[in-house]
Parts: sequence; C-alpha cells; structure tokens
Amino acid sequence: MRPAPEPASAPSLAWLAKIYEDYGVGRTERFFAHLAEDVVWVSNSTTAALRPIAGTFLGHEGVRRFFEILGKDWALIRWEVEGMTEEGELIHVRNRVLAVNLNTGKHVETRTRHCLTVRGETILRFEESYDDELPIAAAGHLDSCSPVSRGR
Repeated sequence: MRPAPEPASAPSLAWLAKIYEDYGVGRTERFFAHLAEDVVWVSNSTTAALRPIAGTFLGHEGVRRFFEILGKDWALIRWEVEGMTEEGELIHVRNRVLAVNLNTGKHVETRTRHCLTVRGETILRFEESYDDELPIAAAGHLDSCSPVSRGR
C-alpha cells in the first residue's frame, strides 16, 4: 500500500501550492490573480518590528500596500511550505521563512501560519500569524537589559 500524498500535492490544492512556489521566488502576479477583489488580508503582530504591517488590509490595493510596506524593511531569502491542509473553505498553510531586515542586515528564520478562506480557487480572506520573537531580534531592537555605552 502506498502512503497518501502530501496535502499540497493533492489536485484540489495544486493551484495554491503553485502560488506559494511563485511567491518564494518573488513572483506575485499569480497570487493577485487568485485574490477576490474585496479580499480581507489580516496580519497579526504586536511586536514593534512588524507593527508597520500589522492590521487589516482590504482589496487588491490594500494587499499591494501591505507588500510595499513589508518590502521597505524586509527582504525574503527563502520561503518553504511545510504543510497545507484543507477543511472545506478553510486552508491552513505552515511555512518556514528566512528573511533579512534591510535596516540592520540581520537574518531571521521563523515560521508563519496562514489561514485562508477560499471559494473555488479564489482567496476571500487571508490571515497570517508568526513567531514574533525572531523578527524583533532581527530588527535590532534592544531589550531593557541591554548594556548602555557611556562616553568618558
């Protein structure tokens, strides 16, 4: 008996797997082609390093604004989908991301979790969450215990 295929290789998710593959190499055209005109895009973060992209973005224009803001501080180095599961109109995606903060030059590896509401091959809602501790360090924020340099 052969093992079941990975969820991302299932025909019903092949379109989404291709979108993530394209995104991992910097191509977003296919992604926008699958967004509903009134898509709701939610990025959850409470950390200062990601505060500029935290919140809700509406429609294609809002999602483009999200990516423009993100691109001012962060550059993607590697994006890997670790798993994809489908529950009716909900799709859950786990990712491993390697990025660099453009202000500090520091690299960070973290995991993101995406929850998409889809109808057919159209994304109606996208919500992401991620490990906030690593992006804080990558952004170079000092914690309250960091030594302070004093001049003589």
